[in-house]
Amino acid sequence: MVNYLFYVYNEGKWIETEKIYPHDIVLILNVIEKSIYLWIGNRSTKNLKLKALESYGNLISKFPNFKFQETESSIPIEIQLEIDKKLDLSFEQTKKIDRTPDLFLFLVLGIISIISILISVGFMINPLFWQKSIEYKGYFLIKESNYAIWINNAKISLIISIILFEILLFDSIFSRKIFLIMTSFISSLISIGFYKYISLNIYLFDLNPGLVSGSYSIMESEIYWYLFLIILGLIVILIPMGISIKAIITDTIPISFKEWKIKRKRSKITLEKFSIITHETSFINKQGKSNPNELIPPEVLIEEKNKTKEKEVKIDLKPLD
Repeated sequence: MVNYLFYVYNEGKWIETEKIYPHDIVLILNVIEKSIYLWIGNRSTKNLKLKALESYGNLISKFPNFKFQETESSIPIEIQLEIDKKLDLSFEQTKKIDRTPDLFLFLVLGIISIISILISVGFMINPLFWQKSIEYKGYFLIKESNYAIWINNAKISLIISIILFEILLFDSIFSRKIFLIMTSFISSLISIGFYKYISLNIYLFDLNPGLVSGSYSIMESEIYWYLFLIILGLIVILIPMGISIKAIITDTIPISFKEWKIKRKRSKITLEKFSIITHETSFINKQGKSNPNELIPPEVLIEEKNKTKEKEVKIDLKPLD
């Protein structure tokens, strides 16, 4: 005997069902105890909840002999077990693809590239820690030698980042994933832009001679504007890269290089079947002579062919569906 019956709310009615989904609102009827439980799926819409709860309230008034209870506050174990049996989550399961070598390489290089660009930006935001001028408020001070060292360190770190992003771009092209290609292209473009920007060197800021000989004084507003541009570029790199790396981790299944080679080999095998539609021919030895000396001379055959307009061998091939 069935102890529980499930009714899903659909277009103003409660319809008996064998399966429930996270977007459903369901009545669970205990036939023996004459109790009704209301189950609300975590993906059900607000509009559906309002309509279902209104209908649920009407049922309470129509069936005073039944005990009504919502499952949101507390779910009895036996009810939870019945829900688990009926609940279908298959539509939420995304089919994962193989993590091919190009995707694996993108994952590894992507993480390394992020670390590299963070180190580069670490060098680039160094002006934030420069000494502020006491005599002239609103100015930063730095020695000329330190300024030159800062520029060189930033450029070297950016060159490494650019190389990594270029390799990443090359790898993404092999993956044929548009988002990965765009991600690595944008990252490469911005890192090159960083390098061009920092290569302005002494023209990067409006440098003024400092109070101390061999030093520069720079307005704070210029430093903060420079830092804003750097942080903005970093965000544009990190967001797509983070999405790409997360997608590879969550939506792909790791496979060995051997498995990948086997699957790649199988994918190249294509079988094409053909059928012969027409087959017309003319026989050279019409008289059935077995002795080569008795065969009809070629010039005679040519002359006969011109007269009778006999067709040569013709084979038409058509692919089978």
